[in-house]
This record gives sequence, C-alpha cells and structure tokens, in this order.
Amino acid sequence: MLWILVLGALLRLYGLGTESLWLDEATTARRMGMTYGALFTDSGNGTQLPLYFWISKFWCSLAGTGEFALRFPAAIFGIFGILMVYHLGRKLFTQPAGLWGAFFAAVNPYLIHFSQEARPYTLLALLAMVSWYYMLHLFRDFRMKHAIGYVLSTVAVLCTHPLGFLILLTHLAGLFIFRTAPGYRSARHNLRQLSITAGVTILLYLPLVFRLISQFSLKLEGNSVASWIPEPGFLKLFSTAINYFMNPWLGVVALIIATLAAVFRSMSDRKAQPAVLFCLAVWVSFIAIPWLLSVTITPMFVERYTIPFLPMLLIVLGWATAGFELLPRRIVVTLLLVMTVFPIFDYHTKLDKTPWREGGQYLSGKLRGGDLLIWDPGWNDQIGDYYFDVPGGVESLYVYQDTPIQPALDKANRIWLIIPGAGNFGMKHVVETDPHASWQLVSTKNISEGFARNPHALYLSDLSFSLYEKTTELDKIEYDSPSPAAEGGS
Repeated sequence: MLWILVLGALLRLYGLGTESLWLDEATTARRMGMTYGALFTDSGNGTQLPLYFWISKFWCSLAGTGEFALRFPAAIFGIFGILMVYHLGRKLFTQPAGLWGAFFAAVNPYLIHFSQEARPYTLLALLAMVSWYYMLHLFRDFRMKHAIGYVLSTVAVLCTHPLGFLILLTHLAGLFIFRTAPGYRSARHNLRQLSITAGVTILLYLPLVFRLISQFSLKLEGNSVASWIPEPGFLKLFSTAINYFMNPWLGVVALIIATLAAVFRSMSDRKAQPAVLFCLAVWVSFIAIPWLLSVTITPMFVERYTIPFLPMLLIVLGWATAGFELLPRRIVVTLLLVMTVFPIFDYHTKLDKTPWREGGQYLSGKLRGGDLLIWDPGWNDQIGDYYFDVPGGVESLYVYQDTPIQPALDKANRIWLIIPGAGNFGMKHVVETDPHASWQLVSTKNISEGFARNPHALYLSDLSFSLYEKTTELDKIEYDSPSPAAEGGS
C-alpha cells in the first residue's frame, strides 16, 4: 500500500504549478481574499459550498496564492483519497479488492487531473468515502466514536457541494441493503441510535439548507451563476463512467470488466452482493438522480459533480481484478495500464489549460494610456485580476450580454481584444463595424500556438490577442486605397 501511495503522490504533485489557472481556479484565488464569514454567505458561489474554501484560505494564508499553493490542498485530498479507496474496498469486499482499487485510483487520470485543480472535487470524493466508511462501521457495531466520525464526515460532505445531500440517499439505501446482510447486526437492531445520529447530522446541516433553497430558487428563475449548466443527454448516464478514464477505450474496457464482475461474480459470491448493490445505489444517487432532476426540473448535472461515484467504480474494478486467476489478472492489469499510460503521459507533457499566464506575460509592457482591454466573455475577470498587470490609464471592459460597449470605444485610442476560444459576444465584429470610428487591425497573436495539446484536456481553448488602432479618415482612405499592383500595375 505504501508504494501505491508514493506512486499516487508523485503523479499528483508532479508539475502541480506548471500550468495556468483556469476560470474556476481563478475564482478560488479571488475568494482567498474574503473573510471566513463571507465565504459562508457568498451567494455568488452558487455551485459550491464553503468548506473547501475555508480550508484553502487557511492554507493560503500560510503559503500564498501561487498556482502550486492554490492546488496543493486538492492534491493532498487526492492522495488521502487513495488510502480511503483501500480502506473502503477492504470494508466492502476484501483486502485484495481494496489494494487493487487503490492502485487503480492512484493511476486514474481523472483523479490525477482534479488533484491538480484548485477546486473541491477531490475533497468531495474523499469525504464521501470517509462517510461511507463510518456508515459501514455503524451498521456492523454501533459505537459512539463511529457515530461521531459519521456525523463529522457527513456534515463535511454536505458543506462541500450543493449536491452533497445525495450522500444521505446512499446512507438510506445502504440501511435497506445491509440490514439483511450477514455481519451487519446493528443495521437491524439499532435503528433508534442510527436515527438519532442521522437526525443530529441533519440538524447541523440546516444552516446551509436555507442558503441552498435561495440558490435553487434563483436557478429556477434563470438568475443563478449555475444557469450555464446545460441539460444532459440520455447517454450521459453511461458515458460519464467512461469519461472518468479520459481515454474512451480504457473507459469502455474498465466499465465492461466492472459490470461483468458485478453481474456474474456476485451471483456466485453471495457475501459480495450487498456491496455490489450499494455501489449501484451510489450510481443511482450521484448520476441517475441528478440526471433525472436535470431533465425534469432544472439542469444540475455536471460530470465532475458526480465524482463520488468514481472511487466506488474503481473498487468494483479492483474486486473484479482480484477475482481473476494469476494469468488472466496479469493480462487484464497489463491491458489497463498500457491504456492508462497514454492519457497520463499526455496530461503531464502537453498543454491542458488555456495559457493565461503566458497571455499576461505577452501583454506585459505593451499597454499604454488610452488603451482599452475588451474581454470577450466578461466572466474571465478573475483571470484578468490574477495574471494581468494593468497600468493606470488603461481601461478593462468585461463583456456580458447587456454590457454597453460604445462609450468605452469612443474614449479609446487602441483596443486589445482578448478572446479565449471563439468568444461569446462577437466583439471582433462590434469593433470592426464601430459607427463612430475606424479601427485598423495591427496584430493578432494566438498564445496557444506552439504548444503540444493534450487531446483529452478539459479546459483548453485558443487564446488570441488582437490589437486595433484608431485611424483618422485620411488614414482610412490610404489604408483602403488599392495599391498599383492591385490595379494591374507592374
């Protein structure tokens, strides 16, 4: 187990601060300047809850807010997550299942990616596993230390993400599944104590419930910061598990092995049936139910929000692997490792995130008074605050749907148009058709050129900087006049 942890730690810490922050990570960086109380009440954080940001704020008060420091807590949570996969797998199935599950977690590209992102997803997965671990302890033998561990870990899940409440559904399903299973005497005979423990958990959760109700109301009205979430297609129910491996062939093979084991091996291994059913309950709770709510009420299904199911899938895959004879096991593990190497290699050697840091370096020293920076779209303002040193006399315009553009254009001498991807609001066309002035395109620089790109990257887009200068009417006539060669001259 030690070597598995070392391997997982190396894959999570290597190159931790190498790449630029992406938009959501820059949001985390901005929140490090808020008070602990403001982080609790922050209504602008409609897709996250405060626990991760409290932890990160304490850490960043000691280590600063550089890329490495911001991402370090997520990496630590990811490393401890490997250990919890082992303990949970051992508790649900067998020790070999836990070891193999931990090994697959150590090299899983999806978990590696989110262990290097300054966001709460590895914390969510870790806390969910800790909560299930104590739940199983309580179902076997109710003890106060296990009850305290259950309450603290479950409340922590509920304080980490708005969809954390789904953990309670897995506990309810677990109670029905394990109460008839051998060895889970407490699930049958200590219902009163279990109910009190669950009640205490819910009472501690209530202060956040009112905030969540308010955010959900805004979401229904279309006024939430989570309004960007699209409605998922039907295939998301199945493709999500495949996408956890960041290689479609690897995902398909792993899912087939885990599914076949869950269906056929559990038929001959009756002791494993409750564990398999519980893993299915986790899939229903964290994937099927958010999908159903998304297509019937309001979209809330985002692939990374389902991450608590991934460790359970890896545990089932580890259980399947442990059940093979030696030769088939070697073949299966070799096949999985070979296919895993490619996404890990691409992740650690190629560009994974939009190169905002390099963009800030490119613009440094080029700005002068009277310049206007137009950001299309405007929600990259956190990126601008983090990477761009804007001198006095330079205005920044962050463009949203109803942002007034013309007054800023009228005052500007030069325009820097900053567009990740294709932009959202067509600012290139707006500048080039300005009715009050003529703008000449002087230069365009695609910052992303020259980088080898990870084909499995989640947050990578082109990043272009276009410089426009205001021209007089005479300049425009000279600029637009055809050259002698264009008129047929030699």
